[in-house]
Amino acid sequence: MDMYVSMLATISAMDPSANIYIDDRLGRLIQIAIAFALVLLVWILRKKITNFFVKVVCRFLKQENNSRLQSELVVLYTPLQWLVVFIALHLSVSYILPITIQAYLASIPWGVGYLLLIGWGSANFVDVLSKRDWNTVGHMNKTLLHMTFKVVKYLIWALIIVMILDQFGFNINGLIAGLGLGGLAVALAAQDAVNNVFGCVVVILDKPFEIGDWIQTPDVEGIVEEISFRSTRVRTFQNALVSLPNSTIASSIITNWSKRDKRKLLFYVNLTYSTSKEQVQNIVTKIKEYLVSSPDIDTNSVIVGFEVMNSSSLDIKVECSVLYNDGKKFLAVREKINYAIMDIVKEEGGDFAFPSQSVYIESMPK
Repeated sequence: MDMYVSMLATISAMDPSANIYIDDRLGRLIQIAIAFALVLLVWILRKKITNFFVKVVCRFLKQENNSRLQSELVVLYTPLQWLVVFIALHLSVSYILPITIQAYLASIPWGVGYLLLIGWGSANFVDVLSKRDWNTVGHMNKTLLHMTFKVVKYLIWALIIVMILDQFGFNINGLIAGLGLGGLAVALAAQDAVNNVFGCVVVILDKPFEIGDWIQTPDVEGIVEEISFRSTRVRTFQNALVSLPNSTIASSIITNWSKRDKRKLLFYVNLTYSTSKEQVQNIVTKIKEYLVSSPDIDTNSVIVGFEVMNSSSLDIKVECSVLYNDGKKFLAVREKINYAIMDIVKEEGGDFAFPSQSVYIESMPK
């Protein structure tokens, strides 16, 4: 640029009548340089500008100490940074650049850029809200909330697309009328999609399961991770993710293991045949007393008895219901019961049997 300015100065010295032309060119160069510098400066400071804007908003909402809100607003940082740069570019082109260049760039659809950036930020924020832990609502209400957030996200982008089409001069009313005329063809071609949506409505209203439930169908067993308009995603116990069409799952037999208020526990205590009758009776009595006194066991469900004499053991049946549905808590209770039974058998002088065979030799070979 220095060479360009020195060249203009030389021309001015040679021909004084060129001063007006030179001043005009210098003015344009300065305007272009200012516009470029403004955009470059905003680009360099975009993160600081965005952080300042977010802090001002939090202070205005009196949420400057709300760490959760500030962490959620992080998803807006990238769209906001691009929005700040886009505003600087728009201002530079519209007000700082020379009029001739402004006229040349007047056809740029700036509104489209603003709409896309606003839609991007809004959709991101809706995603963050959908991932919140809504502790104040029930599980099925959480599912309904997630579905509502998805609908809002789709509506945001649909509105953005309609407004962009309007920016380009499309007749929105005519477009909607055209969609109405083609609605029958679309409906016929999208029967499966419509069935899946109705299946989703059935799942939400009938509430056979919720997100986080352990379910079993004829096709899959696992934990429900997501319920969308098209499908329900289930994480199997082999850590595979299975997507079931809602139309299929709505008409399937579903076993919801998470709806149990208790879990049944059934096993056998196998004692050796060297255990006496009195020892067996005492062991049965003490196991029953332990289970009845346990706060983790449904008292009315306790069944303990000497059931059968097997080929290699005396079998005591132990049956009860644990007052927990959670797998970890259930295992912890079962572990406590096992330790207690080991202590009881040891106290009574009994011993645990294991599958065995006795070989009797009538005579030794000579």
